[in-house]
Amino acid sequence: VILQGAREDRALFRAQVKTDAESMRKGFKEQRAGIRAEARELAADKFTMIMSRLVNALDRFDQILARIDSRIDKLSGEGIDVSAALTASANASASIDAAGLAVTTAQAAIEAAAASETPREEMENVKAAVRAATDSVKAAHQSLKAALEALRGVAPQPTAAAEAQSRVSTE
Repeated sequence: VILQGAREDRALFRAQVKTDAESMRKGFKEQRAGIRAEARELAADKFTMIMSRLVNALDRFDQILARIDSRIDKLSGEGIDVSAALTASANASASIDAAGLAVTTAQAAIEAAAASETPREEMENVKAAVRAATDSVKAAHQSLKAALEALRGVAPQPTAAAEAQSRVSTE
């Protein structure tokens, strides 16, 4: 009778341990799924912020280039040779367009990774695309600086008398 009771108790204990282990496994799976979803969201937010900064930089570059082009047109109207500045401006425009294409490609890679069942496998593609977009935006910035320098090279420099006059008029 005592042996029979011990066997029953052991069987009940084993069954309890088995159900506890199964419920713990389910809980761990749910936790892992939640952590993975949170990690996906954090990664998506991080890449969204990076892409937002790059898009904003390109918008500013377009505005600056428009001002440079306006100044080139004004100097050209005054009869000043602005061919070097025009060439640099065209190069900057092409570079900004290429950077815009790279940013669009990176955004598409991010969206594809977010929609993928296995985003971790897509991360290398996303990182490479974002790195390429960042590099192209940096190149666009350099070409914009070159266009500005070319414009400064053709623009007439103010004389000391004109600077003194402008200081007096602003005071």
